Amino acid sequence: MQFGLADIVVFVAFVATVLIVGISKSRHEKTGEDYFLAGRGLVWWLIGFSLIAANISTEQFVGMSGNAASHVGLAIASYEWMAAITLVVIAFAFLPYFLRAGIYTMPEFLEYRFNPAARFLMAIMTILIYMLLVGAVTYSGWDITSHCLPARSQSA
Repeated sequence: MQFGLADIVVFVAFVATVLIVGISKSRHEKTGEDYFLAGRGLVWWLIGFSLIAANISTEQFVGMSGNAASHVGLAIASYEWMAAITLVVIAFAFLPYFLRAGIYTMPEFLEYRFNPAARFLMAIMTILIYMLLVGAVTYSGWDITSHCLPARSQSA
């Protein structure tokens, strides 16, 4: 697969736009509440979009689509419906408690509930698991699409 000049220009423009908007919007953040909760100034539907956006990765766009196309079909969608229900339960059951306690992250909750060692262990495990998942998700998307896509002819 070859990337043309237009592909590279669009990619660089997108990354630059994200960086510029992110830096300009974050200049006014002073506390953890500003960063993690947007200064408590978001409306409910933006919070909902934020929950869904934080839950989506390449695994949904590439891996699950390829898996559905190759052999599972629409049954793979049940996984996402369960995740949506879980997010709603979490939002209504735990979020009010976390907000009242001034907790913004899961490691912070573990320190509040247990001790600093629990917070440190959770933070380290999250980083390690995330690093493993990024590799696995990237490979699974490549592996599934490479098996699902028709072979290209070499005569071109």
